Amino acid sequence: MEKSKSIISWGQLFLIVGTMCLFLFALTQRVTFEKQPEIEIVPVQGFVMSGGTITGYDGDETTLVIPGTYSLGPTTNMSGSITFNNRDEAWDFLQEHYAVGTEGYYDFYREIYSQTYPWIYNYSIDKPSYIEGTDFKITSITADAFKNNKTLEKVVIPSTIERIGNFAFQYCENLKEVELNEGLKTIGDSTFWGCGIKKISIPNSVETIMPYAFFYCHDLEEVEIGEGLKDINNGTFNGCENLKKVTIKSKHDIEAWTTDVYQIFSRCTSLEVIYVYEDRLTFFKNTSPWSLYSSYYKKI
Repeated sequence: MEKSKSIISWGQLFLIVGTMCLFLFALTQRVTFEKQPEIEIVPVQGFVMSGGTITGYDGDETTLVIPGTYSLGPTTNMSGSITFNNRDEAWDFLQEHYAVGTEGYYDFYREIYSQTYPWIYNYSIDKPSYIEGTDFKITSITADAFKNNKTLEKVVIPSTIERIGNFAFQYCENLKEVELNEGLKTIGDSTFWGCGIKKISIPNSVETIMPYAFFYCHDLEEVEIGEGLKDINNGTFNGCENLKKVTIKSKHDIEAWTTDVYQIFSRCTSLEVIYVYEDRLTFFKNTSPWSLYSSYYKKI
């Protein structure tokens, strides 16, 4: 009797050969699967933000590097009831507890101007935290943001900041070093009044210094003003009795607004010299109120 033959189809043969090739490939290759690193959430602590503005600070750092950008982190729910006696109190609540653009911000904003006071407000707010990120660019520091802070000794203002608001660092008596960067355009009214600053360099980008900006900075000894200054106001350095040296590099005819009581360098009893560029000497010596200090000018 003739034995039956075992027949393998071309499809089966292709499958067998393909499987062997894959097996041999696996033996000669090393495949490494790397675990993707988790994204670290870095908190930006101590600040109160509103859009592109720093509105407050309750941290305890001695050296503070202010961030140029931030993002919103996880939220924490706050609920309760509060009575606002006037619109200012409601506005302060908005600035402290709502981030610009978050849920409820614009509704509350509109209510501030439509309510009759006193106004009893029942609230439930998902208050955000702030983390390192780039969703928001910080361009200003609002009035009173760091006022009366007694722990700050050094502050670095980033290049994103264009304006420092009125009284922003007033009475920060232990603040001895302030680093301002290019990008800043305006220093507000009484911004550094009563601080412990010893030396200040004002960037070329600054165009305006408002009244009393460095009023009663008793420890201030040296000031350098950059090339872009166009306006300076009364009492800017009033009462800086240890101020000895000022360098003004501005190439503009600086408008100086003063009063009979408060000039730019009034009561600066230790002032020795004001350096300006040689081609600016005539302007400073012959233009009021700069001419009050004509005997102090020397060329850079």
